[in-house]
Amino acid sequence: MTTFQIEITKSYCEKDWHENIKDLLKMCALDNRKVQFLFSDTQIVQESFLEDINNLLNSGEIPNLFLPDEKVIIIDELTDRAKQEKIPQTREAIYSYFVDTCRENMHIVLAFSPVGDSFRDRCRQFPSIINCATIDWYNAWPEDALYSVAYRKYQEKAQELEISADLEVLSHASVNLHMTVRKESENYYEELRRNNYVTPMSYLALVKVFLTELKNQRDKIPVQIEKYENGLRRLAETNVIVEQLKKDLETLAPEIEEKEKATQEMVIVLQEKDKAAKDKEKIV
Repeated sequence: MTTFQIEITKSYCEKDWHENIKDLLKMCALDNRKVQFLFSDTQIVQESFLEDINNLLNSGEIPNLFLPDEKVIIIDELTDRAKQEKIPQTREAIYSYFVDTCRENMHIVLAFSPVGDSFRDRCRQFPSIINCATIDWYNAWPEDALYSVAYRKYQEKAQELEISADLEVLSHASVNLHMTVRKESENYYEELRRNNYVTPMSYLALVKVFLTELKNQRDKIPVQIEKYENGLRRLAETNVIVEQLKKDLETLAPEIEEKEKATQEMVIVLQEKDKAAKDKEKIV
């Protein structure tokens, strides 16, 4: 089956949602294609989306979704096929044929997380999510599956991150971390009767975060090394300058001493002249 998903953007609104649903229904009926509509709870921008899905599950259509002129186009395109299927050539019958074809060709897959109260509230508010659907509870992945997934994910980035020699170690470490958290979550439930959900998505997020952080660190370390090397070069240059200054000071030391001695002698002469001047001033 062809998989159909909506693409959420910052400006995504109910109008965009209805346009996507129109495209989906036309794909199922006008193109006569088998389509799987995959919709997750992270894509619920507005709760009205679930009301439309509730209607699709219940009756196969959304009331007032198509404008009258859009309905006319749909009916015109399906007239010949409806005639071959021996459908009465009335607008109501042909549109009903459109709805039935949508129901026949469309398979809705809802991926909802059980965490929190949202799932329970939505099931209560939109009962077709339960009444007109089959719930698949996915079992936890076994350790060999966890290892295989981690190994493949790390292998994809092995050359870029230079971790080819550490693939097995990293894969086993990821499995061990995930299994440890899963076990502690079971103990947490036994002690406090509160769930901490550890899902395959959590495991994939763990692997992804490690790869992302490793890449960030690999990008940062060369920059830091360059900074330290520049600092060391500056220190070496400064040491050379300091050594040269020391040599210059040693060379100039005798001359400085002579000038300092001359300065002291001049100070004595000036003091004597100052004293003589003061004596004359007293006489005057």
